[in-house]
Amino acid sequence: MKPLSKYIDHTLLRPEASKEDIIRACEEAMQFDFAAICLYPYWIRAASKIIGTSSVAICSVVGFPHGASKTTTKVREAEIALNDGASEFDMVINIGALKTAYFDIIYNDIRSVVDVVSPNIVKVILETSVLTTKEKITAAKIARDSGAHFVKTS
Repeated sequence: MKPLSKYIDHTLLRPEASKEDIIRACEEAMQFDFAAICLYPYWIRAASKIIGTSSVAICSVVGFPHGASKTTTKVREAEIALNDGASEFDMVINIGALKTAYFDIIYNDIRSVVDVVSPNIVKVILETSVLTTKEKITAAKIARDSGAHFVKTS
């Protein structure tokens, strides 16, 4: 059985985070042997150098924080992060599309990111604080059907 720490993503998504903050977060992730360090795409290349061959995965957010980017933007963001060293991707579901019942848009968003980073892990963030129970269930089903590996809450 894996230790509990291997089920935890260490996250630093403060917009004002400096390189020193990123270094410290990466060092903490390695010290506590977390599953991943999750950062903005801008910091992925730096984190890759810090993490090196550690067992800690490097995770990039996609479409963060509201999921309102176009699919092509999310795909390109994921591609760049992949090329910079990310091996996991946390993408935010398009909340407005979900509220408008544009389920095909949501499916395409997730499927497109899954396809571009495959076989790497894609986790879909559901902003549960702004969703109804029915929307949460629908979003989780779409995430599953589109190939995402996990759903996460906000």
